[in-house]
Formats: sequence, C-alpha cells, structure tokens
Amino acid sequence: SVNITGLRKIDGTPAEISYQTHFFKIDPSRTNELQNLSTQTKEISIKQNGQAELPTVIASYSNGLRFTVESNYKLTTSSDLIQINGNIIKGIKPGRAELLFEYEGQQLKLTVNISGRSNFSDVDSHWASSAIAWAIDREIASGYKDGTFKPNNPITEAEFFAMLFKLYSNSSMVQSMKKSAGTAYYDRGAWSDEYYRFAGTLNLDVDDSIKDIKLRNQPITRLQVARIVAGLGGRNYSDDDSIRYLFNMGYTSGKTSATVEGYAGDDKLTRAEAIVFLKNLYELGYDIWPKPLSPTPFSENEKNGGFPDNTVRAIYSLDHSLFIKGTFPEVAGKTFSVHINGPSPLSKRLMTRSVTADDYGNFSLTITGLEEP
Repeated sequence: SVNITGLRKIDGTPAEISYQTHFFKIDPSRTNELQNLSTQTKEISIKQNGQAELPTVIASYSNGLRFTVESNYKLTTSSDLIQINGNIIKGIKPGRAELLFEYEGQQLKLTVNISGRSNFSDVDSHWASSAIAWAIDREIASGYKDGTFKPNNPITEAEFFAMLFKLYSNSSMVQSMKKSAGTAYYDRGAWSDEYYRFAGTLNLDVDDSIKDIKLRNQPITRLQVARIVAGLGGRNYSDDDSIRYLFNMGYTSGKTSATVEGYAGDDKLTRAEAIVFLKNLYELGYDIWPKPLSPTPFSENEKNGGFPDNTVRAIYSLDHSLFIKGTFPEVAGKTFSVHINGPSPLSKRLMTRSVTADDYGNFSLTITGLEEP
C-alpha cells in the first residue's frame, strides 16, 4: 500500500490516504507449513501469437496466513504449443497445453487453451484485433450469426452499456445492484433492461431511453460516452469538462487532437473504438460510482490538465518500478512522505520517499527496484 500522510480534513483534524497495491514478495516464516496453492482459474485462454499473464496464485499456510506468490516459484511446461517468459505465457500453436507451477514443494497444474485465428472473418486484419480478442475473451462482446464481428459498425447506446457493465460485473457497485430488486419502471421487456436499471440507479441521464426502447438502438456519440465515463467516475461535469476530464485522466488521446474540438464529440463511436476505449479504462484502474446529483466544479488545476482534487494513481510495471501521481490541495507547496508497503497481511514497510507538491497539490514519484531481496 501507499500511505500519504501530513493531510488534514476540512475541520482541521489529521488525515491520511492509503492506496493498496499487490505486487511484492513476502517470505513467510519457515515455521509455518505450506498447505496448498490455489488460483481462481486453472484455465488460461489465449490466441495464437497472443499472450497472457499467469493468474494470481495464493499460498495458504497452516497458521492461516494467505498471500500472493510473486517470486521464488518455478513455472514449466513440456509442450511446444506455448512459451514462458517470466510470468507471461505466449501462444505458439493452437491446441491445449499444461503448465506446472511449483512453490516450496507444492505443485499446481494449469491448463492453457490456445485458439487459432479468429472465427470472425473481419477481425484478424483489423487494427483493433487484439483488443477485440480481449473483449471476446472476457465475454463483454460477441459477433453476429453470419460469422462477422462488424468492428467498424457504430455501437448503439444499449450495446455500450452492456459492454461497460459486463466488464465491471464483479465490481462492488454492480454486485450490489444485482442483489437489489428492480422496479417496474425499468421493466420494458427488452434485453437491455438490466443495464438501463444499472445506469438509472447510478444517476445517469437515461430516462428517455428507459421509456422509449427505440432510443437505445441509436448509435452512441463520443460526447455521450464522455458524459457516461465522467458521471460514473463520480463527476457531474458540463459537456466540455467531461471531455477534458477524459484527457486529464489519460482515458483518451482524442480523435484528431487532444482538445475538446479534436475529441470530435458529435462523431459516432464504432464497436472497435468502444472496445479499445473500455480496455483503456480498465487497465488504468477506472472504477464506477454513482454520478453526483449536483454539478461538480471544474477546478483551476483541471483546467491546466491536472487530476481532480484528492485523486491518486499508482501504476506498477513488470520491471519492478512504481509510478505514483496524485493531486491533494491539502499538501500544496509542501514536502511530505510517501510510504511504500508490501501486500497484506504483513504490510511490511519497504521504503519511504519524500515528495514536494506544486501550488495545486500535484505530485509525481517514480520508484524502481521494488522487489524485495
């Protein structure tokens, strides 16, 4: 976890912010016996010439300690269908291969399914083919009965909501909405009713589409997507500020340039563009929250390209480097400490770094060599 201290609440009392990360090695006491290794999935699906990361493997000890195995393991295969490079598995030829994960005398067998060329006749040579494969693998998108995916077709509002909420189906927000009973207001006898119930519950402006199913089948515009993403990011911005929010957070680079005009808000979004956009959100740690009912002010810092107030992002790379960027007005112009801890349950302090924020409270920090010796 990353702990930022030296902050104060509005009432003047001390405060701190913690940001959880999970990527460091823990060397448990040898007095505890490793009982088993487990993972959420024992099957890995990749495409030929594609690659995937090793699933998270959990080690469970006799004293109840459980943690993610990050190092000191052995990963092998006797198959020529795949190649292993660190924790990355690459598909070489179509077929089914086995992986053997070994750690402290325990073994875990995993299966890798390597699929050949896409079953869709219009995907393999498309510029977004890898992103489309990613979406299909996560079952957030599918093709048509005629064997095509139609990546260049405009995506409808209903299709976009379906992809979005399928992608975040395991989030606490969506899980909570799934458990709650819907009202008759959302029941229009359409396949997309549930997704519009989610959107309405999260305060998105979808009343017209809930009442008139025909509107759901209209192509969605890039501006509508900006409103949705900003709204579910916990912001109630104007149209232009919603677009600026996407730029500031790194969610888009625009269509022709990184400006409101270059974003081309009136243009339709294609199926391929929607998938690439959602993949980018997902990989940058975007999560969904209810849209505020009251307008959100767009700060002077945001007008200059900064993060919204009280926002932090930590990105860990496979070269064991960590990039942290954030904005906290409470530390504007101050030097404060950032503590880097290992993962739960031990949360061992790995290092502490000092960083100085600018006049708006913006700061950034790059830390290398984070793997414990």
